Amino acid sequence: MYHHDEVGVNSRLDALQAAVLLAKLPYLQSWSEARRANAARYTKELSGVVGTPATDPANEHIFHQYVIESDRRDALQAHLKEAGIGTAVYYPVPLHLQPCFAYLGSGRARCRCRRRRRSGCSRCRSTRR
Repeated sequence: MYHHDEVGVNSRLDALQAAVLLAKLPYLQSWSEARRANAARYTKELSGVVGTPATDPANEHIFHQYVIESDRRDALQAHLKEAGIGTAVYYPVPLHLQPCFAYLGSGRARCRCRRRRRSGCSRCRSTRR
């Protein structure tokens, strides 16, 4: 789980890591296509059961994480764990509420998700246009 007190940079790339990544580069497109195919299957099977990621057809999503949303997150996570399916809550505190971003003044009032939840929407899908 990620809790951020300060904004940081992860820029650890030495020559050995660069060489390994360069060797993997020719496979990147096929790996990304396989992830998208898996995500499409998940979306097909899970639509109507849980909230699934929204994608913009003008972009190609990599699906580093396939994020689902559920009103019963903890119960669903326990059920999946019993079935041997790993899950994680990566950001228990939304990024705009992390201490490192307090200086931006976003706070709770400017979060579209909270406004939608207050109005009765059980989940919020975010896309950038």
